[in-house]
Amino acid sequence: MTHSNAAALNKQFGLDNRLQFSEGFSGLAKVELCYREARLELYLQGAHVSRYQPVANHEVLWMSDMAVYATGKALRGGIPLCWPWFGPHPENPDRPQHGYARGSRFSVRSTSADAESTSIILALDPAAAPYPEWQERAQLEVEFRLSDSLWMEMRTFNVSESAFTLSNAWHTYFSISGRDRVTLPGVTGLTYLDKPQRYRQLQQTDAIAIRGEVDRVYLAPPPEIELLDSARQTRTSISAWGNQNLVVWNPGEANAKTLADFDNRGFEQMLCIEPANALDQSIQLKPGECHQLGQRITPDRPG
Repeated sequence: MTHSNAAALNKQFGLDNRLQFSEGFSGLAKVELCYREARLELYLQGAHVSRYQPVANHEVLWMSDMAVYATGKALRGGIPLCWPWFGPHPENPDRPQHGYARGSRFSVRSTSADAESTSIILALDPAAAPYPEWQERAQLEVEFRLSDSLWMEMRTFNVSESAFTLSNAWHTYFSISGRDRVTLPGVTGLTYLDKPQRYRQLQQTDAIAIRGEVDRVYLAPPPEIELLDSARQTRTSISAWGNQNLVVWNPGEANAKTLADFDNRGFEQMLCIEPANALDQSIQLKPGECHQLGQRITPDRPG
Protein backbone atom coordinates (compact mmCIF):
# COMPACT_ATOMS: atom_id res chain seq x y z
CA MET A 1 0.00 0.00 0.00
CA THR A 2 1.26 3.48 -0.82
CA HIS A 3 1.06 6.58 1.35
CA SER A 4 -1.61 7.96 -0.99
CA ASN A 5 -3.76 4.85 -0.49
CA ALA A 6 -3.50 5.20 3.30
CA ALA A 7 -4.41 8.86 2.97
CA ALA A 8 -7.46 7.97 0.88
CA LEU A 9 -8.64 5.44 3.44
CA ASN A 10 -8.11 7.92 6.25
CA LYS A 11 -9.99 10.61 4.37
CA GLN A 12 -13.00 8.34 3.86
CA PHE A 13 -12.96 6.21 7.00
CA GLY A 14 -10.39 7.57 9.45
CA LEU A 15 -11.48 8.94 12.81
CA ASP A 16 -9.22 11.44 14.59
CA ASN A 17 -7.48 9.90 17.62
CA ARG A 18 -9.66 6.78 17.36
CA LEU A 19 -9.01 4.97 14.05
CA GLN A 20 -6.19 5.41 11.53
CA PHE A 21 -4.93 3.50 8.48
CA SER A 22 -1.24 3.10 7.66
CA GLU A 23 1.27 0.92 5.85
CA GLY A 24 2.31 -2.16 7.78
CA PHE A 25 5.05 -4.71 7.17
CA SER A 26 5.85 -5.37 3.49
CA GLY A 27 3.51 -2.57 2.49
CA LEU A 28 0.36 -4.38 3.64
CA ALA A 29 -2.48 -2.10 4.72
CA LYS A 30 -3.32 -2.04 8.40
CA VAL A 31 -5.58 -0.08 10.72
CA GLU A 32 -5.25 0.83 14.39
CA LEU A 33 -8.26 1.34 16.66
CA CYS A 34 -8.03 3.16 19.97
CA TYR A 35 -10.40 3.27 22.92
CA ARG A 36 -9.14 4.95 26.09
CA GLU A 37 -5.93 3.01 26.87
CA ALA A 38 -6.77 0.06 24.62
CA ARG A 39 -5.18 -0.48 21.20
CA LEU A 40 -6.16 -2.88 18.43
CA GLU A 41 -4.18 -3.44 15.24
CA LEU A 42 -5.44 -5.44 12.28
CA TYR A 43 -4.39 -6.03 8.69
CA LEU A 44 -6.94 -5.66 5.90
CA GLN A 45 -5.52 -8.81 4.34
CA GLY A 46 -7.40 -11.58 6.08
CA ALA A 47 -9.15 -9.13 8.45
CA HIS A 48 -6.36 -10.33 10.72
CA VAL A 49 -5.93 -9.00 14.25
CA SER A 50 -2.19 -8.68 14.88
CA ARG A 51 -2.18 -6.87 18.23
CA TYR A 52 -4.55 -6.31 21.14
CA GLN A 53 -3.36 -4.26 24.09
CA PRO A 54 -6.04 -3.47 26.69
CA VAL A 55 -3.45 -1.30 28.44
CA ALA A 56 -0.05 -0.05 27.33
CA ASN A 57 2.68 -2.68 26.92
CA HIS A 58 0.42 -5.60 27.72
CA GLU A 59 -0.20 -8.01 24.84
CA VAL A 60 -3.15 -10.38 25.04
CA LEU A 61 -2.21 -12.11 21.79
CA TRP A 62 0.87 -13.99 20.61
CA MET A 63 2.41 -13.16 17.23
CA SER A 64 5.25 -15.19 15.79
CA ASP A 65 8.46 -13.24 15.24
CA MET A 66 8.83 -15.33 12.09
CA ALA A 67 5.40 -14.53 10.64
CA VAL A 68 5.56 -13.87 6.89
CA TYR A 69 3.99 -10.59 5.80
CA ALA A 70 3.29 -11.01 2.10
CA THR A 71 0.40 -10.67 -0.32
CA GLY A 72 -1.80 -13.76 -0.19
CA LYS A 73 0.04 -15.26 2.81
CA ALA A 74 -1.73 -15.96 6.12
CA LEU A 75 -0.04 -14.58 9.22
CA ARG A 76 1.08 -16.81 12.09
CA GLY A 77 -0.37 -15.58 15.36
CA GLY A 78 -2.86 -12.96 16.50
CA ILE A 79 -6.41 -13.79 15.42
CA PRO A 80 -6.68 -15.32 11.94
CA LEU A 81 -10.18 -16.18 10.79
CA CYS A 82 -10.85 -19.58 9.23
CA TRP A 83 -13.42 -19.35 6.41
CA PRO A 84 -15.21 -20.88 4.51
CA TRP A 85 -13.63 -24.13 5.61
CA PHE A 86 -11.73 -25.17 8.73
CA GLY A 87 -8.53 -27.20 8.47
CA PRO A 88 -7.64 -28.82 5.14
CA HIS A 89 -10.07 -28.52 2.24
CA PRO A 90 -12.44 -31.52 2.41
CA GLU A 91 -11.80 -32.51 -1.22
CA ASN A 92 -8.68 -30.75 -2.50
CA PRO A 93 -5.55 -30.79 -0.29
CA ASP A 94 -3.88 -28.24 -2.57
CA ARG A 95 -6.29 -25.55 -1.40
CA PRO A 96 -5.06 -23.33 1.47
CA GLN A 97 -5.41 -24.56 5.03
CA HIS A 98 -8.39 -22.96 6.82
CA GLY A 99 -9.88 -21.40 3.69
CA TYR A 100 -9.08 -18.54 1.37
CA ALA A 101 -10.29 -15.57 3.45
CA ARG A 102 -7.00 -15.45 5.41
CA GLY A 103 -5.09 -14.49 2.26
CA SER A 104 -7.73 -12.20 0.76
CA ARG A 105 -7.86 -8.40 0.89
CA PHE A 106 -10.95 -7.10 2.67
CA SER A 107 -12.59 -3.79 1.87
CA VAL A 108 -13.69 -1.28 4.48
CA ARG A 109 -17.45 -0.98 4.78
CA SER A 110 -17.76 1.45 7.69
CA THR A 111 -16.11 2.83 10.83
CA SER A 112 -17.55 4.47 13.94
CA ALA A 113 -16.55 5.75 17.37
CA ASP A 114 -18.56 6.89 20.37
CA ALA A 115 -18.35 6.82 24.15
CA GLU A 116 -18.92 3.05 24.20
CA SER A 117 -16.49 1.70 21.58
CA THR A 118 -14.45 2.14 18.41
CA SER A 119 -15.61 -0.08 15.54
CA ILE A 120 -14.82 -1.16 12.02
CA ILE A 121 -16.71 -3.40 9.56
CA LEU A 122 -14.79 -5.16 6.78
CA ALA A 123 -16.23 -7.17 3.89
CA LEU A 124 -15.12 -9.75 1.35
CA ASP A 125 -16.64 -9.47 -2.13
CA PRO A 126 -18.33 -12.76 -3.16
CA ALA A 127 -17.40 -12.09 -6.77
CA ALA A 128 -13.70 -12.05 -5.85
CA ALA A 129 -13.58 -15.64 -4.53
CA PRO A 130 -10.54 -17.40 -6.06
CA TYR A 131 -12.41 -20.65 -6.73
CA PRO A 132 -15.33 -20.97 -9.18
CA GLU A 133 -17.54 -22.96 -6.81
CA TRP A 134 -17.43 -20.10 -4.31
CA GLN A 135 -17.86 -17.16 -6.66
CA GLU A 136 -21.10 -15.28 -6.03
CA ARG A 137 -21.99 -17.82 -3.32
CA ALA A 138 -21.05 -16.37 0.07
CA GLN A 139 -20.57 -12.84 1.32
CA LEU A 140 -18.47 -12.37 4.44
CA GLU A 141 -18.74 -9.37 6.73
CA VAL A 142 -16.49 -9.00 9.79
CA GLU A 143 -17.02 -6.48 12.58
CA PHE A 144 -14.63 -5.53 15.39
CA ARG A 145 -15.57 -3.40 18.40
CA LEU A 146 -12.91 -2.22 20.82
CA SER A 147 -14.02 -1.13 24.28
CA ASP A 148 -13.09 -2.47 27.72
CA SER A 149 -13.16 -5.81 25.92
CA LEU A 150 -12.64 -6.95 22.32
CA TRP A 151 -15.86 -7.96 20.52
CA MET A 152 -15.82 -9.52 17.05
CA GLU A 153 -18.29 -11.22 14.76
CA MET A 154 -18.09 -12.78 11.31
CA ARG A 155 -21.34 -12.89 9.37
CA THR A 156 -21.75 -15.20 6.40
CA PHE A 157 -24.59 -14.52 3.95
CA ASN A 158 -25.69 -17.06 1.37
CA VAL A 159 -26.26 -14.84 -1.67
CA SER A 160 -26.73 -17.73 -4.08
CA GLU A 161 -29.70 -19.88 -5.04
CA SER A 162 -28.43 -23.12 -3.50
CA ALA A 163 -27.28 -24.29 -0.07
CA PHE A 164 -23.62 -24.73 0.83
CA THR A 165 -21.58 -26.17 3.69
CA LEU A 166 -19.68 -23.72 5.87
CA SER A 167 -17.06 -24.36 8.54
CA ASN A 168 -15.30 -21.51 10.31
CA ALA A 169 -13.39 -20.41 13.40
CA TRP A 170 -11.73 -17.56 15.23
CA HIS A 171 -8.22 -19.05 15.41
CA THR A 172 -7.12 -17.00 18.45
CA TYR A 173 -3.51 -17.26 19.64
CA PHE A 174 -3.37 -16.21 23.30
CA SER A 175 -0.11 -15.10 24.86
CA ILE A 176 0.68 -17.16 27.98
CA SER A 177 3.49 -17.21 30.56
CA GLY A 178 4.16 -20.90 29.95
CA ARG A 179 2.34 -24.07 28.93
CA ASP A 180 2.62 -25.56 32.40
CA ARG A 181 1.12 -22.46 34.04
CA VAL A 182 -2.28 -22.23 32.35
CA THR A 183 -5.56 -24.09 32.77
CA LEU A 184 -9.04 -24.02 31.22
CA PRO A 185 -11.48 -25.09 33.95
CA GLY A 186 -14.48 -24.61 31.65
CA VAL A 187 -13.65 -27.67 29.52
CA THR A 188 -13.86 -30.08 32.47
CA GLY A 189 -16.49 -32.72 31.77
CA LEU A 190 -16.71 -32.02 28.03
CA THR A 191 -16.43 -34.61 25.28
CA TYR A 192 -13.69 -33.93 22.74
CA LEU A 193 -12.22 -35.38 19.56
CA ASP A 194 -8.46 -35.85 19.81
CA LYS A 195 -6.74 -35.21 16.47
CA PRO A 196 -3.37 -36.83 17.39
CA GLN A 197 -5.36 -40.00 18.12
CA ARG A 198 -7.22 -39.84 14.79
CA TYR A 199 -10.11 -37.95 16.32
CA ARG A 200 -10.75 -40.51 19.01
CA GLN A 201 -13.65 -39.41 21.22
CA LEU A 202 -12.62 -38.85 24.83
CA GLN A 203 -13.86 -37.19 28.02
CA GLN A 204 -12.09 -34.26 29.68
CA THR A 205 -11.78 -35.14 33.37
CA ASP A 206 -9.78 -32.13 34.56
CA ALA A 207 -9.09 -28.46 33.77
CA ILE A 208 -6.61 -29.51 31.02
CA ALA A 209 -2.89 -29.15 31.57
CA ILE A 210 -0.92 -28.39 28.41
CA ARG A 211 1.81 -31.00 27.98
CA GLY A 212 3.27 -31.71 24.54
CA GLU A 213 1.00 -31.50 21.50
CA VAL A 214 -2.65 -30.64 22.15
CA ASP A 215 -5.16 -30.58 19.30
CA ARG A 216 -8.72 -31.13 20.51
CA VAL A 217 -12.16 -30.34 19.17
CA TYR A 218 -14.52 -29.96 22.14
CA LEU A 219 -18.19 -30.66 21.50
CA ALA A 220 -21.03 -28.49 22.84
CA PRO A 221 -18.82 -26.07 24.80
CA PRO A 222 -20.28 -23.60 27.31
CA PRO A 223 -20.86 -20.02 26.07
CA GLU A 224 -18.05 -18.69 28.26
CA ILE A 225 -14.77 -20.13 29.48
CA GLU A 226 -11.79 -18.66 31.31
CA LEU A 227 -8.09 -18.94 30.63
CA LEU A 228 -6.23 -18.91 33.96
CA ASP A 229 -2.54 -18.03 34.01
CA SER A 230 -1.05 -18.75 37.44
CA ALA A 231 2.27 -16.97 36.83
CA ARG A 232 0.64 -13.75 35.59
CA GLN A 233 -2.26 -14.15 38.02
CA THR A 234 -4.73 -13.31 35.25
CA ARG A 235 -8.18 -14.58 34.41
CA THR A 236 -9.17 -13.95 30.78
CA SER A 237 -12.80 -14.49 29.81
CA ILE A 238 -13.65 -15.81 26.33
CA SER A 239 -17.33 -15.82 25.45
CA ALA A 240 -18.62 -17.04 22.09
CA TRP A 241 -21.80 -17.48 20.09
CA GLY A 242 -22.70 -19.28 16.88
CA ASN A 243 -20.18 -22.05 17.56
CA GLN A 244 -20.77 -25.76 18.12
CA ASN A 245 -17.12 -26.50 18.92
CA LEU A 246 -14.19 -25.13 20.85
CA VAL A 247 -10.77 -26.02 19.47
CA VAL A 248 -7.75 -25.99 21.80
CA TRP A 249 -4.37 -26.21 20.06
CA ASN A 250 -0.69 -26.11 20.89
CA PRO A 251 1.65 -27.79 18.38
CA GLY A 252 4.19 -28.97 20.93
CA GLU A 253 7.93 -28.77 20.34
CA ALA A 254 8.30 -31.36 17.57
CA ASN A 255 5.46 -30.06 15.40
CA ALA A 256 6.45 -26.42 15.95
CA LYS A 257 9.84 -27.16 14.41
CA THR A 258 8.13 -28.24 11.18
CA LEU A 259 6.40 -24.84 10.81
CA ALA A 260 8.74 -22.39 9.07
CA ASP A 261 6.88 -19.32 10.36
CA PHE A 262 6.76 -20.48 13.99
CA ASP A 263 9.23 -19.19 16.62
CA ASN A 264 11.65 -21.84 17.85
CA ARG A 265 10.26 -21.69 21.40
CA GLY A 266 6.96 -20.05 20.53
CA PHE A 267 4.99 -23.13 21.50
CA GLU A 268 5.82 -22.36 25.15
CA GLN A 269 4.30 -18.89 24.90
CA MET A 270 0.99 -19.45 23.11
CA LEU A 271 -2.25 -21.36 23.32
CA CYS A 272 -4.95 -21.31 20.66
CA ILE A 273 -8.55 -21.26 21.93
CA GLU A 274 -10.93 -21.19 18.97
CA PRO A 275 -14.73 -20.91 18.80
CA ALA A 276 -15.48 -23.00 15.72
CA ASN A 277 -17.85 -25.03 13.59
CA ALA A 278 -15.81 -27.93 12.29
CA LEU A 279 -15.88 -31.57 11.16
CA ASP A 280 -19.41 -32.98 11.50
CA GLN A 281 -20.57 -29.75 13.12
CA SER A 282 -20.24 -27.71 9.94
CA ILE A 283 -23.09 -25.35 9.04
CA GLN A 284 -25.57 -25.93 6.22
CA LEU A 285 -26.51 -22.47 5.00
CA LYS A 286 -29.59 -22.12 2.80
CA PRO A 287 -30.16 -19.36 0.25
CA GLY A 288 -30.86 -16.04 1.95
CA GLU A 289 -29.67 -17.25 5.37
CA CYS A 290 -26.99 -15.61 7.52
CA HIS A 291 -24.74 -17.33 10.04
CA GLN A 292 -23.02 -15.36 12.81
CA LEU A 293 -19.91 -16.54 14.66
CA GLY A 294 -18.62 -14.24 17.34
CA GLN A 295 -16.43 -13.96 20.38
CA ARG A 296 -15.72 -11.44 23.11
CA ILE A 297 -12.36 -11.37 24.89
CA THR A 298 -12.37 -9.72 28.30
CA PRO A 299 -8.78 -9.76 29.51
CA ASP A 300 -7.14 -9.87 32.88
CA ARG A 301 -9.96 -10.10 35.32
CA PRO A 302 -8.36 -10.32 38.79
CA GLY A 303 -7.69 -13.90 39.85
